[in-house]
Amino acid sequence: MNFTKLCKKSILLVVALTSVLGVNFANAGDWDYLEKKDEMRGVVNKWASLMSENTVPLSFPYNPGAKLAIIVRSMPKQYGLDVMLTASKGQLTCSYRNCFFSVKFDDNKVQKITAVKPESGSSDTLFVANNKTAQALIKKLKSAKKIYIETDFFRDGPAQFVFEPQHQLKWNNN
Repeated sequence: MNFTKLCKKSILLVVALTSVLGVNFANAGDWDYLEKKDEMRGVVNKWASLMSENTVPLSFPYNPGAKLAIIVRSMPKQYGLDVMLTASKGQLTCSYRNCFFSVKFDDNKVQKITAVKPESGSSDTLFVANNKTAQALIKKLKSAKKIYIETDFFRDGPAQFVFEPQHQLKWNNN
């Protein structure tokens, strides 16, 4: 199964309740965008995703390894604004007292971001826990030339992913 199919399968778990079944993932290096009209609520839901440049090796049964996607999602009448991480393989470690990931934009300091598991119970996705933090991350994603994210994987510990978008994130939440 190719990576795009794996990513689509992963994101379906996250957005199954939203009736959106076709979120596209970008190839490494550039943002990919999707807009879909929610006829019932009279709004347009939006997604942007960026795939990691590198693949991180994971142990069996997730070898040879995983990529990570950064996803920005706006579903104004259902969930609001979200920033999430989704792994192509493996299980992202998150406990109720210790759920976070680290991010670094360009040459700035490393930031520890509090995260939460999705309501679906999926173990391959983490959401930024705080809306203000999500908005601040989006602002930085709009101008970053290089993004580093470190998150923990079950049995494999911390893994670092690198993102080098060719173009800036184009995101207007109106």
